[in-house]
Amino acid sequence: MARKRPKSSASIATTSSAATGFTIHHIRPDGTPKQLQFVKELIPGDEVVISTVVREKYAIVVREGIRTPGLIGVSPYSDWIQLQEGPNRIRVSTQDVSRPYTIEYTEKYGGL
Repeated sequence: MARKRPKSSASIATTSSAATGFTIHHIRPDGTPKQLQFVKELIPGDEVVISTVVREKYAIVVREGIRTPGLIGVSPYSDWIQLQEGPNRIRVSTQDVSRPYTIEYTEKYGGL
């Protein structure tokens, strides 16, 4: 029987000025708080893509269309957030200006 495997990712775009990272605050449906900190400096136009899929986690920085590894930007003290079934409360914060962001959750089905 196939089992569901959730996939979650977040994409953060940097717009007008350089920034030193951001924090994704996540409160799971059971009330457990988690946060993921991205501490690498970003420049205007950068996009950060983070996947929190179990065994498929990654962080990528897209600068001028070129994708580079961004895992070094994820703080070692961070929790890798995992979107779960039910209401997930999410907030993204930065130290300077607000940044546009998108969060995507995709149900995956796998197994034989």
